[in-house]
Amino acid sequence: MRNELIIKRVRSANLKDDVAFLFGLLRVPERMAQLDPVLLKPNIFSRESAEAGATTDMQLLGTVIDYFTRQGKQVMVVEAGANQYAQSHMFADLGLYEFCAERKAEFVNLNESPSEPVEFEIRGRKLTFQVPTLLLRPHFLVNLPKFKTHLSTRVSWAMKNLYGLLPDKVKWMGHRVGIHETLLALNQRFPAHAVLMDGIVAMKGMGPTMGLPVQKNLLFAAPDQFVHDLGLLRLLNIRHVPHIERCTGGRPMEIAYQFLNEAGDPVEPAELGVDLRLPPLAFSRFFIRTNQLFFTLAPFMEKFFNPKSILNFMVNRPLVGLVRNVQKLFRV
Repeated sequence: MRNELIIKRVRSANLKDDVAFLFGLLRVPERMAQLDPVLLKPNIFSRESAEAGATTDMQLLGTVIDYFTRQGKQVMVVEAGANQYAQSHMFADLGLYEFCAERKAEFVNLNESPSEPVEFEIRGRKLTFQVPTLLLRPHFLVNLPKFKTHLSTRVSWAMKNLYGLLPDKVKWMGHRVGIHETLLALNQRFPAHAVLMDGIVAMKGMGPTMGLPVQKNLLFAAPDQFVHDLGLLRLLNIRHVPHIERCTGGRPMEIAYQFLNEAGDPVEPAELGVDLRLPPLAFSRFFIRTNQLFFTLAPFMEKFFNPKSILNFMVNRPLVGLVRNVQKLFRV
């Protein structure tokens, strides 16, 4: 399988054909033949909708589930969510268990799934993280991220999406030791077998929650998260995203591109409108340092109150609405 990033314009009413077409280009049927179960990792970290540009489109997720169940695969949709949300209630309230069961798949809350200790080397230190046991058994991992920005990491694509494989307290540790370095170590240990990114409605500005939705009608496909993210980073000429820029370990990586219209015919890149307004770099640098300090102090704060209460305040609806309105006004 060559290193290739495929970007295709889609009509949301015809996702079944688009998904089958893109997975065919990635040779998914041949590559998954001996691997079971299929683990689907969407980006469903909050109650925000796909139409807000925050989470993976549910129609797309359902279409991908159907693609694999039709081929007789056991399908498990896996997600741990984000630190600030009560995931067990959130996943139930969103109807994810029923949504998957209706399609003969299983939804797995990774915060409550059995886990095992796994050693990682991060910044020259050996650290042990509890990792869901599912990931340590044979599987075929399909990464279903969202095309959006992120205040800390600038972008939140395929590599960042796999952070949602880690249970809550493990993510706290990752933030403390360095989010970019943790993302690198995690992705190198658990490479995806295919990436299909939802760019139907993207998020620009102050993502991953407080940004602005922008209609793109795109799907992005690649054989793994490194080809996907590095290819897109180069295409958009984005800098200062260390976990992507360092993902090859200094080795050269040639990446080919296909730009396709709704019919699957080649077009010029400019015709697809593949762009994304990022948060200001100064904001990202400030936010990532603040984030690291917060999670360093979180174990101490737990003695007096739940640190999640602060995180919950930062994503309450009035504040999110205010930040979005400021972005619209000043185009930040």
